[in-house]
Amino acid sequence: MVALNATVEGDFSAYKNWPRIFFEGYVGYAWAFPKSDGHANVGIGWAGDRRPDDYYSALEAAAKRNSFPVPDRADVNIATIPRGPSLDPAHVSHPEENVFLVGDAAGIANQYQGEGICQGIRSAYLLADLIANGNESAYPRKLSVQMQSEYRLAQLMRGVWIEHEDPELLASVAEALDGLTIDDITRRPATVMRRVAGRPRIAIDLVADAGMIRRLYRTR
Repeated sequence: MVALNATVEGDFSAYKNWPRIFFEGYVGYAWAFPKSDGHANVGIGWAGDRRPDDYYSALEAAAKRNSFPVPDRADVNIATIPRGPSLDPAHVSHPEENVFLVGDAAGIANQYQGEGICQGIRSAYLLADLIANGNESAYPRKLSVQMQSEYRLAQLMRGVWIEHEDPELLASVAEALDGLTIDDITRRPATVMRRVAGRPRIAIDLVADAGMIRRLYRTR
């Protein structure tokens, strides 16, 4: 996944406590995350294989579409975000060198929406507890087990974008999940599935696709 972001100045007083995510029809999104009345972090990212030829121009266009300030090119950061699981579990630790990887370094960013902060925190807490108990050799296995349900759910949620190109269906899925926390959406498959199953028409439309059927089979 590729993402660009920058800090910009502007009038964000009307929604400083309400981060905006803009879903615009590609596999990814733009955002404006206000930090105060007068500045915000803004950006754009792509989780699919179809990406623009000019990343900065795409960020500039998204800013104009969604009415947030266009950042100066010199202020823009660009990063490649790993899609979890990007590494074999065996590669997240090198105990002979006392090296253990957490967060993005361990390749565990959420492949549905690119989130990596909470994954970094959870993996660091897990590692700290294991070290405190003298059981750090179990870290690769326990990290894989801890992240497994999130990987499976993210694979399915990502499929909603990739396998379907129906904006109305995507909007219906978003409406069905309204009110759930990020923690629910990234870590609790049963909660998400119950919400979708509660709207049979949406559930049928989602799985009436060969790509989604393959994803369901692979994530069992």
